[in-house]
Amino acid sequence: MEFFQNTYVQIWLGVGFLTAMAGLLVDKNMYHMSAGEFKDDEFSVYFFIFTIVVGPIALVFLLSYLLKEAAKDAAEKPARKKATEEFFAKLEANRKAADEREREARESKKKEAKGFISTELDALVREVNNASHETPVDFLQKAASLGGHARLLTLKDVPDDQKRQIISVIRYARVNASRLAATADEKEQVKLIKALSEELEKLNKKYKKALGAA
Repeated sequence: MEFFQNTYVQIWLGVGFLTAMAGLLVDKNMYHMSAGEFKDDEFSVYFFIFTIVVGPIALVFLLSYLLKEAAKDAAEKPARKKATEEFFAKLEANRKAADEREREARESKKKEAKGFISTELDALVREVNNASHETPVDFLQKAASLGGHARLLTLKDVPDDQKRQIISVIRYARVNASRLAATADEKEQVKLIKALSEELEKLNKKYKKALGAA
């Protein structure tokens, strides 16, 4: 019993006990050993005591391992930080590139829309004024396309007089769609009437202020 009364032994066992308890906190099943092929694992008192006895030695190795990991982590930290910064920089570059492609696509569509309006609007207005159409179905298709192109542009992109002309053309086309599309098949007629109705409704809302000043 004098052995266990020795201060150094008591300190050793105390450190071992704390080490064993720390292991238990890390893994509650750490000291469970197999009780047999058909039995559940049971808590092993012997393994627990063994851990207490050798605990201080294990603690030394554990602290050594932790110090090595800390040093390794400190050495790798700049590389990880650089890799992280490069990763986010690449993400930002990709986002900017995607935004630029989207902007270019919008500008391309706007340019196409302006070109269509400048090329086709006057001719469509003349057809409306003359109430004469060499190819009625083609006129209806262009009128529907006119609305689609106009909606791609901002209010500032289209002068008020053109806004009124665009609405006038589409309204005329919608009112007379059934008659003008008589030569087309039934599916095409339905498609044209629906497209013209939608374009007229959307542009009436978009150009409400300009139309109110007319």
